[in-house]
Amino acid sequence: YNEADNIENLLNKIRPLQEKYDLEYILVENGSTDGSLEICNRFAKSDNRIQVIHTGNIGTGAARNLGMSKAIGEYICFLDADDWFDTTLIEKYIESVQGCDFVICGYSAFRDDADVIDNHSFGSHVFNSVSEVREYVATWFPDGRVGFTGNKFYKLSVIKENNIQFPELSRLEDGFFNLEFFSYACSGVVIPDELYHYRLAPASVVIQKHDEEYADLVVALTDAILEKRQEWNLSTPTDEAYKFCLNELGTSIENVFVGNWGMDYLSRKNYLIQITLIDTYEDAKEHLELIGTYRRLLHILLGSNHLILLELLVRIKTFGKGKLTWLYYKLKK
Repeated sequence: YNEADNIENLLNKIRPLQEKYDLEYILVENGSTDGSLEICNRFAKSDNRIQVIHTGNIGTGAARNLGMSKAIGEYICFLDADDWFDTTLIEKYIESVQGCDFVICGYSAFRDDADVIDNHSFGSHVFNSVSEVREYVATWFPDGRVGFTGNKFYKLSVIKENNIQFPELSRLEDGFFNLEFFSYACSGVVIPDELYHYRLAPASVVIQKHDEEYADLVVALTDAILEKRQEWNLSTPTDEAYKFCLNELGTSIENVFVGNWGMDYLSRKNYLIQITLIDTYEDAKEHLELIGTYRRLLHILLGSNHLILLELLVRIKTFGKGKLTWLYYKLKK
């Protein structure tokens, strides 16, 4: 996988739409080192609707905010440089939106190092009121249908009039952004087509992305949706919020042992104890039936203070995922 090559493929897919629709392309070059900037500049010379913004490595949230500040179109979507999308994505967004505040499409998630594709199609829905939008969001957030940005088409005026920004975080900035956007959205459309294809990073990269603060971000996002539900006066099930909390805190529990954080035994123990003291985590643990067997065991062992067994379980799983990737995902599926 090479991001520069993927950039060229993405731009080539968009080019046939240039004669049919009035589009603008804002390419934020966020500290790349593999030739992506040269490719972006080459395309910009051939079409004055392509704008290239060259930055240092300012992070995903800041890069998207910068791009949004330059956008003048009626709608906006965010296409990440490491993903790919169907050639009809933009066209179907435009055909489906019909003046609404957003469009959501289905998506798939895939890995380059394993024959793995997770398909996510959500059926067709039309929302004609604030209450309908909020009911849907509260039911599914932060599931991918409402939690991340790649498979969405946003009305730019809703973003700008309400000063909605991506927080400058190491992870989960999509979730916080969408929670704010859907607080103001009044209408929308969901289409079932799986048009966006999200590249899952290799296990080694995922481990590096999750630092010691990740648990705090997970709890903050979980609390944010629970607070929104109260603010919106909704009583829909909290399953997705608690499932997210348990799964992602499970990732933090794993990384205590395999995340290269440089912790000694006492530091690991103290970190894990702090997780168990979080009120949101205690509430979420009442819903362990929502998650898979492996992660359920993580939380049970942590709650029983069996740290040696906990570490053994994590290391066996990490070895299988890293060294026997194809077999790991085959068994998981």
